Amino acid sequence: MREASEYLIYGGTIENIEASDCWYEGRGTSYGLSIASSQHLTVRNSWLHGGRHGISLGGQEPVRDILITNNVIDNYTDSRVGAFNTHENVEYITVSENRILNGVSTVGDHLVYEDNDIELRTDYPGIIVKQNWHLEHLVFRNNRITSPSYGSLLETYLSSLEVKEFIIEGNTICSDLAGIGIKPRMKTAVNTKIKNVTIKNNDVVSTKDSAISIRAQEGTTIAVENMEIDEGTYKSLYNKGIFSQVSPFSGSVTISNTKISTEKAAEYGMLLINFSQIAIDGSNLQGPANLGSYNCFQYADSVIVRNSTLGNWGYKNGVRTYNVPRVQLENNAYINTPS
Repeated sequence: MREASEYLIYGGTIENIEASDCWYEGRGTSYGLSIASSQHLTVRNSWLHGGRHGISLGGQEPVRDILITNNVIDNYTDSRVGAFNTHENVEYITVSENRILNGVSTVGDHLVYEDNDIELRTDYPGIIVKQNWHLEHLVFRNNRITSPSYGSLLETYLSSLEVKEFIIEGNTICSDLAGIGIKPRMKTAVNTKIKNVTIKNNDVVSTKDSAISIRAQEGTTIAVENMEIDEGTYKSLYNKGIFSQVSPFSGSVTISNTKISTEKAAEYGMLLINFSQIAIDGSNLQGPANLGSYNCFQYADSVIVRNSTLGNWGYKNGVRTYNVPRVQLENNAYINTPS
């Protein structure tokens, strides 16, 4: 099949097709499959290739309750946009067990991306969320992502935008920039608020940036009420393991049973700024063989590090705080680190 376009469809299955180069005159390019203003559809076991997007979802009427599974989704290498794409007015979308070449660009609500193989052949994030309205629920689970840019990136575009729940769980990510990134996109995106971020049991390696990066751009603000990092490994080869600079008086961050490391000499393992409460328990904070600086926490009400192993840090106990009135270091093991 040379083209596939579905419009105002309310129920059905698209399966076992090959679709490519459906011409889209408004953009002067082509899609593999375009689903517009439709609901209750399954797309499976197909090969979908386009000049701009392999699959694109969106329309004037809501696109809702769509399952995309067991497909190969591709676009032209030089398109520099996601092979899988959603526009506004999209919700309750599940994208699972696909092979996606050249990444995902998405916006919407109640979005689930799970068990996908996502490979990038150009400088583009594995999954980028370009959010310009309130978001209730976003999940990245058990994906395998290889990218010369970000592994996954949530960007906000408008002021006072709220994200209620963001779950990143069980993913394997190898990327040049942050494996898990959250940031405002532009100066108009002030007062972004994220209520709950859950980062669990991921294996993340970043070659140039921090494995996890949550921070505002110049002139913007981003507040996080609650962030939980539980299990997994988060390693940077040439930067901090985690770097987060959020709005003053943001909420709490808890880190449990997690390995966080840097391989860059004299670098921080973590730099966390403006969280009210920081609690680290049962974790491994690892510097490089030729010693990192320390794990740095700034402008918090309290910092607790307990039952953890801190190795290969040049500074005493591997922890340094600035403007933190309450600091507790309890029952930790120090390896090649002064204590």
